[in-house]
Amino acid sequence: MFVNGAIEPHLLKEVLADGKGSIVKFGSRMRKDNTNLHMQHLFVGSEGQLGVVTGLSMCAVPKPSCVQVAMLGVETYAGCCEILQLARRCLGEILSAFEFIDGSSMRCLEENKKMRNVLTSNPPFNVLIETMGSNEAHDKEKMDTFIEEALSKGLAIDGVQAANAQEAGYMWKLRNILPIVALPDGFLCEHDAANAQEAGYMWKLRNILPIVALPDGFLCEHDVTLPLKHYYKIVEVLRERLGSLATRVISFGHMAEGDNHINISAKQYSPEFIAK
Repeated sequence: MFVNGAIEPHLLKEVLADGKGSIVKFGSRMRKDNTNLHMQHLFVGSEGQLGVVTGLSMCAVPKPSCVQVAMLGVETYAGCCEILQLARRCLGEILSAFEFIDGSSMRCLEENKKMRNVLTSNPPFNVLIETMGSNEAHDKEKMDTFIEEALSKGLAIDGVQAANAQEAGYMWKLRNILPIVALPDGFLCEHDAANAQEAGYMWKLRNILPIVALPDGFLCEHDVTLPLKHYYKIVEVLRERLGSLATRVISFGHMAEGDNHINISAKQYSPEFIAK
């Protein structure tokens, strides 16, 4: 999600332990603090290399009272890019998520998890759009206009808007289970949750990956950020280079942020596979 932007504008104060074990503090609880450099931002994204964060203060964002979710089917990747531009123009400030899911990912969901796409056309590309706001009538009108324009202009070939929280939850479940669904048949991983949108469940999917591998399967994961013009090209190049060495090459991610998750599965590890 990107509705609230990066973490930096919301980070106020940070307490951390450096490599020598010393406790250092940066920033304050004041949103505008001109007393010193904003050193706390230096540690964002360092993943422990510069120190271990032990405490922080952040601006809390109010929970939205209205959420709209829709999924569109797209014929080409270029069409996905156009729909993203359209979403930014039509949905504006309420656009909270724009997720990309390629057709290979959806086929993997159906084959490995028996989960069907909500779009009956089985399009080559899928985009999941979410809005968050405070006025349901206003937000729904915006979403309806956006979907209608995407279909009428031929940018999307299929589309459906969630009618209730259950349908919205299923759409998000399709997206959130993708980090593990690409595991080949030699992998075993089953985790059920009452609510697919719970943050704890999503993190659990991530955190168990190092231990789910069995000897007769291999998964190579990549999380890369690229300009949109190269966003899907890397997937096409990987499929061409790997050929029969790969069982699957699937792509999904936070397209609005240029973040692409590329999962490549193979029946077994091989130096040739890694070399390519």
